Amino acid sequence: MSKRRQSRLKSIWMKARNRKANGCARDAAQGLVFGSPFRSEIERRDPSVLDRAVEAVAQALLRWDGQDAPISAHLVTARTLGAA
Repeated sequence: MSKRRQSRLKSIWMKARNRKANGCARDAAQGLVFGSPFRSEIERRDPSVLDRAVEAVAQALLRWDGQDAPISAHLVTARTLGAA
């Protein structure tokens, strides 16, 4: 039996979207550090270094500060059997 049939999914749709975004390196760094699973991993190791982590990521992103930085998103839609 296929994994899709076992999970009772009727259809799965996926698409990658690549775009450009401009913004501040520090804002992007805060989003990456505070708004992702990386935060939990950093806090597990040493919660006192979150601000240092943001600063390190911001430094790494400086080449795109205010420029068109590459970004991407992965969109996924799954429908179960019996869904309209």
